[in-house]
Amino acid sequence: MGNRVITIDREFEYGEKFNTFFCGDIHLDSPGHDRRLFLEEMADALVNEADIVVLGDIFDLIQHGDHKRFTPSSNKYGATDTAMNSAIEEAVELLTPFAKNIKVMLCGNHESSAIKYHNIDMADLLKWEV
Repeated sequence: MGNRVITIDREFEYGEKFNTFFCGDIHLDSPGHDRRLFLEEMADALVNEADIVVLGDIFDLIQHGDHKRFTPSSNKYGATDTAMNSAIEEAVELLTPFAKNIKVMLCGNHESSAIKYHNIDMADLLKWEV
């Protein structure tokens, strides 16, 4: 994870307007994720030429090893050993159409937990694929 500084170089004219769409706690792999609403909001960001800032918790990542929170119904991919792979594949497919507008993608506590307990940085993998 490390310390990373994010800079976006851009010049603005006085009074110029710009659009930014902030989204977080998306939990793409959660059974409760509202896919229709999310895609509608992202499409709106594209139409308005908005910069997209993803604030973390892109994924739910509740795995079968998480005895505190896991139930079979909490993982839409089932209790498989490749659920994280499925989550990445689905997220890449979902977010690629918006890639040119995504300017920042941050880790949330769910991604940080995956780093801590599973040694995998899901946000970083997603960033490189999108």
